[in-house]
Amino acid sequence: MRIIAYPTHVFFLNQAARISATQFGMCLNAPAGNNYTILLTTDLSLPSSSWNTLLIVSNLPGSPYFIQDNGATDTQRFYRTLLGP
Repeated sequence: MRIIAYPTHVFFLNQAARISATQFGMCLNAPAGNNYTILLTTDLSLPSSSWNTLLIVSNLPGSPYFIQDNGATDTQRFYRTLLGP
């Protein structure tokens, strides 16, 4: 068994998985009561201002929130989470 404990103020994406040829899913684990923006890009060399918004999650209840990207048809995509809209 492997147990990993994170501080309560930390937010992160995990459990990433390809759902179908066009769909990709992951879970956002984050403290309750905040807003989070999920960004994506296909090119890590681009500045942060060039990343696209996938989703804004408001008033997260504090339990893992499933996120699904229905347009994941690129060879590779990169995701990041920011606190706030």
